[in-house]
Amino acid sequence: MTKILICVLIAFPLIAMIHAGPIPDEFKEVAPGIRETCMKESGAEEAIIEKAATGEFIEDDKFKCYTKCVFDQFRLISKKGFNFEAMLGLSPPKMKDTAVKAIAACRDTSNYLKNSLTFLH
Repeated sequence: MTKILICVLIAFPLIAMIHAGPIPDEFKEVAPGIRETCMKESGAEEAIIEKAATGEFIEDDKFKCYTKCVFDQFRLISKKGFNFEAMLGLSPPKMKDTAVKAIAACRDTSNYLKNSLTFLH
């Protein structure tokens, strides 16, 4: 369970970096729409999302729903668990090494994570 928590803590900043940092060209047009859609769907406050983008994560159920929505929109999760290859593909070039390390650390927890995706609900 500790390893799952560590992986989640790694995944959130990675997603925040993706969301706040340079967006790959193929996502530049869709990213603002995804943010808006997920904010409406989850009811998450923009201030909490902005804090997460800088690495300050606040325990908030609506933010968890927002994060799950973003993961869903970018096809980073499914009923089978995390899509690590998609997560790596979305990481900005300057963060690629960090993303590879995070994915390597979390990959063996995917069986636990696919049964525990409720942590995002």
